[in-house]
Amino acid sequence: MDLPCWTKFFRLCLVALFTAWIAEPAGAAAYVASPAHGPQQFAAFPATPYPELEPDVRERYWNAEQADGCGRRIDVLIDAYVEQYPRFARFRNDPAWRQSWLRGVGLSTYIVEVNCHFADPLLTRMVQAPLHWLDLYSGLPVWCGRWSSRKADPELRELIAEMIPLAMRHEMPGLVDRFIAATRQHRTIGIDAFVALNPDVALYLVERRKRQVDAGLPLPAFTFGDTETSDGLYLDSLPPKRRAAVMAAVETGDYRSVLETTAACEPREGFLTSVGADER
Repeated sequence: MDLPCWTKFFRLCLVALFTAWIAEPAGAAAYVASPAHGPQQFAAFPATPYPELEPDVRERYWNAEQADGCGRRIDVLIDAYVEQYPRFARFRNDPAWRQSWLRGVGLSTYIVEVNCHFADPLLTRMVQAPLHWLDLYSGLPVWCGRWSSRKADPELRELIAEMIPLAMRHEMPGLVDRFIAATRQHRTIGIDAFVALNPDVALYLVERRKRQVDAGLPLPAFTFGDTETSDGLYLDSLPPKRRAAVMAAVETGDYRSVLETTAACEPREGFLTSVGADER
């Protein structure tokens, strides 16, 4: 005997609900495991901005142990996230998922809070890397917006390469500040011996930061001072046509167009004497 239509519909609904219930964990696993589901997929699960987190979460964040403070504070933010979306709780300690979370959520919602997690390890490795004096004798930086023509130490080049997109694309505050500081204070050692931005590249970073702050994004206060006359950046040396091209790129975030057309790296005056390379 045929069942009434409403009974068939009710059964179909039950089957659909049951299927969705048992499929959800598998779906979450596929989300993490599939290469096709990268960090961008977190857009469907927006995080709560730091100022809107519960007071106890913010207290835990600031009370995180100072030893490896970046990692501990990231744990607090991830814990808050998986509490908001329990479907991801099982992946809380999975390295691949955590890295995807950092790039998909951290660099958008928590860019200031996760800054140290991305920037500090790179800067620490840079500072601790041995100085390659043969690379310094030309007085050229390893990177000025493009790679200098000479052959750089592979490990050093790899370190700088990791920093470039984080500073230029995501505008990671710590790396933007360090690139600017390195350009201003090139008469020293460490990262400052290897990075010195061409004026147009420096202008791009400075102006992008200004616009982010003006838009009310949660970034540290703009601290570059009077950038037009700031020692070491030489932003006022740019010809009007080049300045206009950079400012157009600033509006769209097209840093590649600036890097692809910037001039070759030039030796920095007084550099060798300042780092003592001529005495070695």
